[in-house]
Amino acid sequence: MQRRLEYGKAVPGALRAIDALQKYVEECGLERSVLDLVKTRASQINGCAYCIDMHTKDARVLGESEQRLYRAEEIDTEAGFRGLKGERRKLL
Repeated sequence: MQRRLEYGKAVPGALRAIDALQKYVEECGLERSVLDLVKTRASQINGCAYCIDMHTKDARVLGESEQRLYRAEEIDTEAGFRGLKGERRKLL
C-alpha cells in the first residue's frame, strides 16, 4: 500500500495557517451550532463524504436537529434558512 502524504512535512506553513484559522473560528463569537452548520455546508460544497459525516455527527452530539442539518445546503442561498434568519444574518 502506498503511504499517504504527510502534510505536516510537505506543507508545514499551510497546516499552521489552517490551525490559526480554526482557532479564530472557535473564538469568533458564533454559536457552536452555527459553526457546525457552516462546516457541514463547506463539506457538502467540497463533496467530502467523510467530513459531512464527521460534522453532522458532531452537531447531533451537541443537540442539533435533523431538520436544520438537512437544510444546511440552503445556508448560501438567498431564500434559504427562512426558519433560521438569525443564523443567516450572523454569517452575512
